[in-house]
Amino acid sequence: MQSIKYLFGFLLLFLAIGCSSTHTYYIKGAKLVDNKENEEAKFLRERTEPVRLLLNGHYIKSGDYLVILVRKFDRGNLLAIDDEGYEKLTIEIKRYMIDTPISLDSGDVDFYYSSGSSGFVSRGHGVYATHGTGEITIKDIGRNELLIKMDISLLAKPAGSFPFEERTVHIKEELVVKEMTINRLTPWLGVADPSPGKEVYP
Repeated sequence: MQSIKYLFGFLLLFLAIGCSSTHTYYIKGAKLVDNKENEEAKFLRERTEPVRLLLNGHYIKSGDYLVILVRKFDRGNLLAIDDEGYEKLTIEIKRYMIDTPISLDSGDVDFYYSSGSSGFVSRGHGVYATHGTGEITIKDIGRNELLIKMDISLLAKPAGSFPFEERTVHIKEELVVKEMTINRLTPWLGVADPSPGKEVYP
């Protein structure tokens, strides 16, 4: 009976806390899709400005650069409704050397960052950033994996009228990123979808 009580308590704790996930990849021979190309799709043109600001900067196509994808999803409290959150960081690096720090505000780096409420992305609930400072270092650890060291600060601005405030997002972490190919991308990782919700849920 005691063991059943412990199990029941653990299940309640799991439901209350929920769980989160992180997906990290890199793609060689890729690049970010620019705004003019995004406008070629009718469903992207019809999006509201806040939705465009949260999502449209993360799309990827074939190119000549290294693109790093960091996708984080928080399921929130499993006893609550629509409190899931996402965080997406897409980095395009034109030139780099292994083990040599690259400045985020150099001409060799472009990036897009956004985070917010997955359940309310269609209302523009979130922040985005295209400017920041700091350094990124790339290490080759073999097995089609890279170690990405980031010590960066991003200036995040509200995408819509929902009361988010401008803030600085600090990211200081090391991530192992696995190689990915363009044809394996999903809406969560880097292709546009007529349903914005598919881009903020794994």
